[in-house]
Amino acid sequence: MRDVITDFSLADKDILDLIDCSTAVLGYQGTKAFTAIDQVRYSFDFTLNSTIVQVNLDSNLATPEMEIQLTGLLALTATNFAL
Repeated sequence: MRDVITDFSLADKDILDLIDCSTAVLGYQGTKAFTAIDQVRYSFDFTLNSTIVQVNLDSNLATPEMEIQLTGLLALTATNFAL
């Protein structure tokens, strides 16, 4: 199950604060696959018209520990996160 944010806005310079997700600083992967622990990435779900943010906190790179669904297809950058 994932959290859903319906009003996240790039125009309003909203930020996803993930700073307390890990004791380490999270690395921003953009749309690339996870390569290590403590990373955040995003992808598009065109069926849901949503952007899916995923957080990986352990060595199992195939299964994120957290997902956040943002309404709309949003081209996120590292500046959209507090890591």
